[in-house]
Amino acid sequence: MSDFRHNWAGNVSYQSTCTHHPETVEQLQEIVAASRQVKVFGSRHSLYT
Repeated sequence: MSDFRHNWAGNVSYQSTCTHHPETVEQLQEIVAASRQVKVFGSRHSLYT
């Protein structure tokens, strides 16, 4: 299943097969340690694409 998203303005779209929402540094560390590949995105609020 794919997670299809847009940035805040709706002019950039992207998708991922899995999206995590860690609430602590420890949770983030566990996700990174258990993953073969990690791509990070921020708040999706960028004026420059």
